[in-house]
Amino acid sequence: MMTTITLAQPIYDQLMHHGSISTTVHSVFNAACNLQSPFGLISLLTQPKKMNPSAILLPQEASLKSLIVGAKVELCVINNKDSNLSPASATCAHIDNLILHINLGAGATIVSEQIARFNPSLPAALPIALSQQSSLQLHIASFLQCNQKSLGIYPLLCQQPRLNIATNLMYQPEMMIKYITPHLQKFIAAVAQQDRAIELKSIIGFGAGLTPSMDDLLVGLLSWLDFSQHPYFYLLAQAVQASAAQTTDVSQAMLLHATHHRYNQEITELYALLNQPFNPLALDVALDSVVAYGHSSGHDTLCGIYLGLIFFGDAPIS
Repeated sequence: MMTTITLAQPIYDQLMHHGSISTTVHSVFNAACNLQSPFGLISLLTQPKKMNPSAILLPQEASLKSLIVGAKVELCVINNKDSNLSPASATCAHIDNLILHINLGAGATIVSEQIARFNPSLPAALPIALSQQSSLQLHIASFLQCNQKSLGIYPLLCQQPRLNIATNLMYQPEMMIKYITPHLQKFIAAVAQQDRAIELKSIIGFGAGLTPSMDDLLVGLLSWLDFSQHPYFYLLAQAVQASAAQTTDVSQAMLLHATHHRYNQEITELYALLNQPFNPLALDVALDSVVAYGHSSGHDTLCGIYLGLIFFGDAPIS
């Protein structure tokens, strides 16, 4: 039987522990909505969207139309022995009167393939040859240039000579270039020097979108430091945690997830591929998936991964 629902492991654990989670609708989109809960934002998604660290992925036919901002939604664990549920409804997740019933199979005969769990942690890194890291760096630099976006952070990064990337685009809106350029230069210098006192107040929250460009870049940079098990991960994570509250709710959640080693599915799949022999065609498929996330969010995240390769790519991976 096909999988009907996927839960991020942290959400699965909370539901198994508490039995239910009371939430309020925070924001609603075409095929997704965010719920505010005591454990932070929880995303309800419908297929074919991919997972994030606190998501519940419902079948494509599931409807979120009844959910409006401010509505109370109860996430409730059920099992096949619930007498007031039909056999059909007891074996899938469904929304009924603003209650999302989720069958986790506790004490029931549910077919295990109906419930999947998404692990938002990165795979354990295998040693990467320096030659492969060099190939990866060049490949991602070329990919970034071929897929550049004027609303993303890439055109501003191209002004930094040490990054060895180029663009024919001007950052939009142009009026923000004068503001961010000195802060961006200071940030890149601090990262290059592995500054223990790195300060992020001037860059977190910068950029357009629900997850501003610099926030996405920080997630990408943290992911490379995490994957390569570099000790600077913890210093940067502390700096992110100190300033995360100044950005949007959604972006803050993604930043904090990254500081706790949790990432979107597109990122975990990319790093799983990096543990395999260098394969340009397979890599392009994974990179396409990353940059397809949001309007510029995926590209901005990949910029952060590229920064990690530039400044920490020769770090030993144990």
